[in-house]
Amino acid sequence: MRALTVWTAWLGACAAALSAAWMDWPHAALRPVPAVVVGGSAAAGWTDPEGPGYVVRGLNKYARTIHVTLTISNHSVVGAPATDPAVAKRYPAWMQKTKGGLAVIAWGYLNGARLHVPPAQVVKSVRREILQALGTDHTVLLVSPPATDAGLTFERAPQRTLWTHVVSMVRGLNNPHVYILDVMDAMTKSMRRHNQPVVVYSDKWDPSMEGHLKAAQILSHELERQVANPLPMIENAAHRPALGGPGNEGRRSSVFNPP
Repeated sequence: MRALTVWTAWLGACAAALSAAWMDWPHAALRPVPAVVVGGSAAAGWTDPEGPGYVVRGLNKYARTIHVTLTISNHSVVGAPATDPAVAKRYPAWMQKTKGGLAVIAWGYLNGARLHVPPAQVVKSVRREILQALGTDHTVLLVSPPATDAGLTFERAPQRTLWTHVVSMVRGLNNPHVYILDVMDAMTKSMRRHNQPVVVYSDKWDPSMEGHLKAAQILSHELERQVANPLPMIENAAHRPALGGPGNEGRRSSVFNPP
């Protein structure tokens, strides 16, 4: 009888271990999910002295919640508009190298407004990036800039106009693999609820470190809310090539490994 009890307990332990391994298999057995980020100063982490900026921070925070490893290559350029020719030239190669991964388009639009780029050109550039990403089986995240003093006051109209045109274009695509993540709107509403002035999170044109942290928290929350089932994206990782090789030299990469 004692031997039977021990045997039963051993079988139970094995079953529990196998069950746990089965539950963890989709995440543990796959390669890291590659993510490519394009954008301007805020997405590049400008004025975030202790971190990589709100986009990479937010992606890493989201990755932790779904127990996935992300390999993030941030190709954002400080001061660049969405029509930046250097990014446009290299973008197709980045998509080819990260087939099936994440394409994160996070232009700030203040640079476009400052340089008087026509809205039609901005929309055309972002549309091209989205279609190229979809053509290489990427999940696309269209991320707004964070709320800043410039974006809420003296540059509010031009920035909001460009963002509204881009969002309208994306909605017209009606593609379930493209997500719109309006960090700016959610951040603005949060400041109003808590009666906080924008200077808490911004140094006029760019987010402060506190602004990057707040925007990252909101981005992660929006991803959790909108991307309810990330498994199709994760499962595609088995067929993805590893990041690296020609075309990635001199770019910042962030590898996040969940605990």
